[in-house]
Amino acid sequence: MLCLIAFLWLPVMLVTAIVTFGRGTKGQVRKLVPLLVIMVIQAVLLLAAWRETRRWKSPIYDYSPEFGLGELTGTWDSRRGTLVLNADGSFEYGNAQGHWDPMASYAATLRIGQEAWCVYRRDGQFHLLRPEDCEWDADNWNYSRAFTRRR
Repeated sequence: MLCLIAFLWLPVMLVTAIVTFGRGTKGQVRKLVPLLVIMVIQAVLLLAAWRETRRWKSPIYDYSPEFGLGELTGTWDSRRGTLVLNADGSFEYGNAQGHWDPMASYAATLRIGQEAWCVYRRDGQFHLLRPEDCEWDADNWNYSRAFTRRR
């Protein structure tokens, strides 16, 4: 939104300055100072918005990675605990143990016991989220809760 405002107002300010200077500046330069200050602020906002868009990453919910079981087996660490997915289909998470498998209906969902965990790929690495953290709203993702595979 910031970028849009800067793009819309910058040409308006330039046209206003051209028209004002075109009439002559006989002692009226002081009247243009507020206009020039606003134009500089607009340019700074435009530059900041452009710089921010260069660092932008698409939200996680856009990813629906295909994965093989071999890519998910192993130990996953998070601030919420450690999850171990064994190749034989068993898992350990805290005191819980059971069976895990990928759900057929969604490529980015993993059934661990009776819960559906989210699988996503970011920067080339797979991550897991517990069901209560799997809200499909980019504003609600909490990266610190993600389980990252131990290397």
